[in-house]
Amino acid sequence: MKKLAILGSTVAFLLLSNFVSYAQTTSEPTQKQDSIDTEQVTEDDFKVMPSAACQAKGFAQAAKLSFFEDALLNSSSSDALVICPFVKDNVNGGIGKTYSATVDVQGSSGKSVSCSLTSRDRSGKSLASDTNESGANGAGFIALNVKQPNSFFSSYSITCILPPNGRIFGYLTKEPAPTD
Repeated sequence: MKKLAILGSTVAFLLLSNFVSYAQTTSEPTQKQDSIDTEQVTEDDFKVMPSAACQAKGFAQAAKLSFFEDALLNSSSSDALVICPFVKDNVNGGIGKTYSATVDVQGSSGKSVSCSLTSRDRSGKSLASDTNESGANGAGFIALNVKQPNSFFSSYSITCILPPNGRIFGYLTKEPAPTD
């Protein structure tokens, strides 16, 4: 049991390392502001989210999904729609800045996983969206970027279409600094 716990910790660390490395190569550089006496560096806010944070998009999709410790699996013979939360700390700022997500996926039988990052206003109207796909030939990362539109209190979500036997292993979100 101890060996399994150590293995799980090692896998989680490696997954986090891969996410951060990939996100740093696909996102905007950290912003620096010079002042007279000191240099201020603003750090982006990264969050690593497990696939267990995702859920079926609607009741009919729920029966298609199987949750495991390391992945969310579409165990049905048809595509499954999944929605994953994007936890946002910055509710008052960020206009014109880029919010990003990197989703760790695996398709099946040559079919990719497709994901979208969408920004919505308070009434649920879509303001901006980015869609990409990966994983047809094994595990892969899907990089998504959306610029914050001129709308306070917007929300974000990640929606994915999993082919049969497709998986989501987890995802990383990046919110621009400063956060609240």
